Amino acid sequence: MIDVQGASLYIDGMAYDYSSIITLKNGKHNVVVHAEGYSDYKQVIDVESRYMTVNISMTKGDNESTSSLGTTVKSISVLPSFFA
Repeated sequence: MIDVQGASLYIDGMAYDYSSIITLKNGKHNVVVHAEGYSDYKQVIDVESRYMTVNISMTKGDNESTSSLGTTVKSISVLPSFFA
């Protein structure tokens, strides 16, 4: 779950509702989280396990961030799709 109000989650360029578990195909996926007043968070995740949680750290500011440093930790839960 991402608790920055108004944050948007994009995986492979598509917007996702992160209020529940997200099902993705196994493999690598580009994750971008955008929130007003925060640096964009970008990460490539590799979905291999049956269930994983991705911790997202965003920092206040206008610059893009690929770092895991920050004061606000968010997370999304991913459930791979074995049939997709």
